[in-house]
Amino acid sequence: MIYELTPNDFDNLNKLKDKYKNNVVIVKFYLPNCGPCKATIDEYNRLERVLNEEDNYKVMQFNSEKYNPNKISNLEFGVKEITSFPTIIIYKKNTFIHSVYKGTRDADSWFEAMRKASLN
Repeated sequence: MIYELTPNDFDNLNKLKDKYKNNVVIVKFYLPNCGPCKATIDEYNRLERVLNEEDNYKVMQFNSEKYNPNKISNLEFGVKEITSFPTIIIYKKNTFIHSVYKGTRDADSWFEAMRKASLN
């Protein structure tokens, strides 16, 4: 199951960092009614299923309609300004790796980006 982040997770950043300190984490910021966001649902779920048994990778998402990501003040988590949806951010050991994933929107490409982040 994909972990659904809330603003409370960002408020408790140190707790979240400690929990996932050894993981590469991918977070999708999405809007439920956004066409491009809907187009990523199956592939994002496939990524989660593939990585479900992996200890080093975590798949998360943030409902940007329910919670405005631009009101989250914790820039350390890499959330500075979300201007388009979906926005994908990858973290290694909860360190900001790149602000926006710009590659192909499929499970294999996301996994490859996460694998590369784990090597850096």
